[in-house]
Parts: sequence; structure tokens; C-alpha cells
Amino acid sequence: MKRFGCGLGIAGLLACFASFGMFGSSIFKAFAAREVASVPIAAGEPADTGVVAVNTELLCQVAIATDVRGEHVKRGIGSDAALELQYSFPFRYTVYDESGNVVAKEETGFASDGGMRTNVSSRVTDEGGSESLERSYEKFAVPPPGNVRIVAQIDPDRDFGATLEGARLVVYDNVSKHAKRVIWGVVLLVFGGLAGLVGAMLFIFAVLRK
Repeated sequence: MKRFGCGLGIAGLLACFASFGMFGSSIFKAFAAREVASVPIAAGEPADTGVVAVNTELLCQVAIATDVRGEHVKRGIGSDAALELQYSFPFRYTVYDESGNVVAKEETGFASDGGMRTNVSSRVTDEGGSESLERSYEKFAVPPPGNVRIVAQIDPDRDFGATLEGARLVVYDNVSKHAKRVIWGVVLLVFGGLAGLVGAMLFIFAVLRK
């Protein structure tokens, strides 16, 4: 039992190290995304990137980067939760390849209650405020040779009356599929932690029996 517990503990430790490797690799690849295009976009007006050359080995992604200003706020869950600016802009985009075929399209929203958001700064009071942020949308693959054109439109906020300042439509390539790595990293971390704990308990129990 002592030998089995020691082996199980070592296996758990190795699984934990492997999970850290997957997490680190995923984080590195997430930061390896490259901005290939950035064009102004205004509420109610279409934006067109023109032809953009992207890397076809990994994925691409569309994002909106802007300052949002508004008067409607809400407080998050909890007594000490921060105030959150409220906004909801309908947003849609279509990605075309060089032959005019649709590679990807999405009709969604640039809103305070959804999507993958990176906050740069937030200045919100009970009377309203502003946020500087970037929101990313679904990843998509582009077939070779990798020449695409993105047409997008963001419509005015009819729900909260918020406004955009300096909004840009941003296109990234070199975006990795790191979701699976994260999932396997979590699995290995949980297995490693449990195996390490059980192994340590078996080892201690075997020692104490002598």
C-alpha cells in the first residue's frame, strides 16, 4: 500500500504539472493573436475593411473596440458589487472570401450583458458614465489563400440611449482553438489533485500501520 500510495501521488503530481503546461500554452497562444485590420465604425453606418490578408493556419476573429457612454446603470449582484453601465447596440457582420463566398456571419449585439469582453477602464456613477473596452465575437476559419473582406454594421442603442466614441472594427488572425486545451487542463488538474491526495493518504496510512 505504501508503494501504491507513493506511485499514485507521483502520478497526481505529474498530472498537475501537465495541466499547468496546457494552461500556459493556452494563455501564450491567446496573446499571440495579431491585429490585421482596424477601420472606424459608426452607429447606423456600414463599415468595410476592404481586402485583408490573413493567416489560414489558425482562426480569425472580429472585435469592436470603443468608448461607450450612457446614463443607465445597474448594480451587480451583492451588496458591495460595482455599478455597471447599461448599453445594447445591435451588431452584425459578414466575412467574404476573395470569390465573394460567405466564410462566416453573425447577427448579435454589442451589449453590456453578453459576449467576450476585455475592459480597459470603467468610470461609472449613479448618474451614468463611460467604459473603454473591446468585445470579441465568434472565431472562424478562412480557407487559403486567406484574402477576406469584412462588412459590418452596428446600429444605435434603442434600449438605453448609449453612444459610441472612437469605435473601431478590429480583425485578428493567429487566433488559436485553445478551448480544448483549457478543458483538458482542468481535467488533468482535478485528476492530479485527487490522485495526489489519495496517494498521500494511503502513504501516511501505510506508514502509521507499521
